[in-house]
Amino acid sequence: MLARNTPYSRLTHVVNAISPVGRSTGNGRATDSLSWTPAGIAVDVAKQETYLEQVIATSALQAVGLEALRQLALQPDQRVLEAGCGTGLFLASLAERVGATGQVVGVDLSPEFVDLARQRAAALGERVTVERADIRRLPFPDASFDAAHCERVLMHLADPVAALTELRRVLKPGGVMVAAETDWLGCRFDHPDQELITLLVRRAAASIAQPDMGLTLVRRFMAAGYRAIEVRPMIGGVRELALMTLYGLDLARAADELVADGVVTRARADAGLAWLTEADRVGTYFACGGMIVASGRA
Repeated sequence: MLARNTPYSRLTHVVNAISPVGRSTGNGRATDSLSWTPAGIAVDVAKQETYLEQVIATSALQAVGLEALRQLALQPDQRVLEAGCGTGLFLASLAERVGATGQVVGVDLSPEFVDLARQRAAALGERVTVERADIRRLPFPDASFDAAHCERVLMHLADPVAALTELRRVLKPGGVMVAAETDWLGCRFDHPDQELITLLVRRAAASIAQPDMGLTLVRRFMAAGYRAIEVRPMIGGVRELALMTLYGLDLARAADELVADGVVTRARADAGLAWLTEADRVGTYFACGGMIVASGRA
């Protein structure tokens, strides 16, 4: 383990309190991201809720939300589905666009998240409802919605195309589906040991079922039968080490795992993390990455 008196380890110890981490099975088969399954969420609902609130408040995620709303192009009276609504943080934005006579339906598989989302929905009136449902098996008839939206959901699914196909089923002909997803494997750090950074990023992202989901959105949309696909990368820079860790990229934990597996030496891992800590301290730290917002028509 990284010595607990190093700056990076102190930082990670604090951020780990709000940044959830999952694990893959390691058997080569695709599985859902474990920490975002209902069972994983139930382990510490408050931790997951805080994480979602912290991340969506960042300027990067605010910009992603605005781009998603632009591509949705919602109109008054429309009916929109928020797929994987979590604790309901995006419901109010959708409700504002469809107006008093429109309807917003949020669905999530976690019963705890559904309860929290319903509390938020209560303040928005009867036009906003929340149901417990799996977006891969939705309890709605064909052609039920004018639009659908999901953010940072598909990357946690073993089969995101199945979810996109099911979402297309419940859209009216010409209805729009918008997804915003992270490309974890596209994250870059200014660092003298780029080989080490690549190993760390890939290991840190290994807990995500589809760590390249953002990059592959166009292909997945096409595989699910959408047309008129639009895509916009939302790339941004990060000048604070804590912010990148908050987003969920825990390089310290990744370093411990790589050392335990014999991939890198303890000395090399510690030196690499210490370089980032020092860069953060003196103001030269820089990393970049982002999300991709894509849409398609049913």
